[in-house]
Amino acid sequence: MREPGVNYMASELTEKEILAFRESEEAKKRLVESYELMLWFYGIQLVNKDTGEVKRADNWKERFANLERNMHNNLRITRILKSLGELGFEHYQSPLVRFFLEETLVKKNLSSIKRSVFDYFLFAVRDKQKLKELLRYAFQHFEPNDKFVWCPRKIQKQLKKGNGEGAEEGCPRAKARGGEAGGTQKEEKDVTEEVTETAKFTDEAVSKDSEPLGNRNCNDTDNVDMDHAGSPESVK
Repeated sequence: MREPGVNYMASELTEKEILAFRESEEAKKRLVESYELMLWFYGIQLVNKDTGEVKRADNWKERFANLERNMHNNLRITRILKSLGELGFEHYQSPLVRFFLEETLVKKNLSSIKRSVFDYFLFAVRDKQKLKELLRYAFQHFEPNDKFVWCPRKIQKQLKKGNGEGAEEGCPRAKARGGEAGGTQKEEKDVTEEVTETAKFTDEAVSKDSEPLGNRNCNDTDNVDMDHAGSPESVK
């Protein structure tokens, strides 16, 4: 990444290195292999290497329990998401964030990750259209709905219209002239611009180092390093 991390010995990526990486098929192949390994560590399986679609892996129960215990992994996931965006795999970001939104909001798992999903995972997504779709999904499933603070009220009004009877799921719609349901191009543009501004605001508000140390379980000295029970190193 082009941001400093906890490891002070790690060099920050340069634009020249990023360009070279994006042009190397071997480097990209190895990145996907590393991504699959880390997903396995978190109990997730990469289903489609073209789209980035993911699902629960067979070991999800054990690994989800690890995620619940060791909150320092939240920071790692944020940096993984940002790294994917830097190195030409932006299309991998949205499926992973959608996975965590579904697990935390719909399936009611991973309560210790939920705040990081909203504060950091979401806004690591570079594609603004995908971010808008993720915000819509999150807003629709968040409880209580009136406590959703991750986008301005203007966007929330648009998203609420998308929940109306006869509205296409996940699509903001408004009453057009004559009382017919339908969203205008201007309304869609307003939502997109507001989402972009939300992302910009969040990027400026959070620490440059992705997640503050306070979001991790710093009372547990073992959390300074990844726990090694079932870690990627143990399967080499």
